[in-house]
Amino acid sequence: MASSSSNSADALVVGGDGMVGSHLAAHLRARGLTVHATTRRPDRAGPGTPLVDLTAGGWPDLDGARYGTAFLCAAQARLAQCRADPEGSRRVNVEGAAALARLLSGRGTRVVFLSTNQVFDGSRAPRRAEEAVCPVSLYGRQKAEAEAEVLALPGAAVLRLTKIIHPGLALFEGWVRDLRAGRPIRPFTDLGLACVTVNLVSRCLESILHARDAAGIWQLSAPGDVTYADAAGYIAERLGADAALVQPAAGLAAAQMGGDPPARWTALDCRRVVAELGIRPPEALDAVASVLDIPAQDAERRCHG
Repeated sequence: MASSSSNSADALVVGGDGMVGSHLAAHLRARGLTVHATTRRPDRAGPGTPLVDLTAGGWPDLDGARYGTAFLCAAQARLAQCRADPEGSRRVNVEGAAALARLLSGRGTRVVFLSTNQVFDGSRAPRRAEEAVCPVSLYGRQKAEAEAEVLALPGAAVLRLTKIIHPGLALFEGWVRDLRAGRPIRPFTDLGLACVTVNLVSRCLESILHARDAAGIWQLSAPGDVTYADAAGYIAERLGADAALVQPAAGLAAAQMGGDPPARWTALDCRRVVAELGIRPPEALDAVASVLDIPAQDAERRCHG
């Protein structure tokens, strides 16, 4: 059933149930914008929360609605799940995303599509926005195809993102828990990390919303890569944990990513974001530090232990 009490908004966030979408919606609302954020769960749908499932093929909750900008955040982003269900993931990542983008664009909405560094093969970095895509994972191929569909629409934009981190990230929390307990951890040495925080992603998307000319490709990334082992060693240092507990592991990344080749280099060239939006992403380890919750006693032990 369509949400009709307020049928227009400054922005539509598709994927409001997800981490990025929910954070973006809250960020834009805090800036005074009227935002509708979609849900895939019928019991959560209502005024300002349209029901949108990208596999549905039709979205009656959007009938009659008008939006200035739509952010397409919803995706099946797990590489292993894409490989396990190529048809199902394609319905979300390509067919559904492209169909919804065309529908919204046809109503005069500017579409901003969230993409990934996985549209490149990870053989070198930083990759420039104008380079030809060369994905090696199924997920990367799906996102590259969807990018092309979206970029064919008038005024549409794509924001490519590297790994997004946030407070409470399960990977980092697990490392912290194990290190504090004196248990070893085995971070990857063969997988790059040019991470950005979810706060920075929301700031960037807000700036794109307000940009006079937002069309085309944008990229957001730390300036360069570290490895997951580098990040784990940094966290151990901040905790004052025994460095020997960090036991880097090579050759495991592909197995845990569903068999896809790991992207050793993930960093993207962000010169457009810097030049036009005035946003300069921090180094990867600074981004990691900003999402860690390390109590004062840990920092004091590190300094004086």
